[in-house]
Amino acid sequence: MFDSILDALLYPPLTTKLPWYKNKGTLLEISLVLIACITSITVGAEIGSRRSPPPP
Repeated sequence: MFDSILDALLYPPLTTKLPWYKNKGTLLEISLVLIACITSITVGAEIGSRRSPPPP
């Protein structure tokens, strides 16, 4: 008798989905790309600022 009362849901449970930027995988990928960009900018600036060797 009480089983039908307990099974009835007036309001279904809300399923909240995490935004894309809060997923661990997304944060890891973005941080790796950011580190690669900063490293390449630093290395490029260091190599580009060197003087050319004197002519032989």
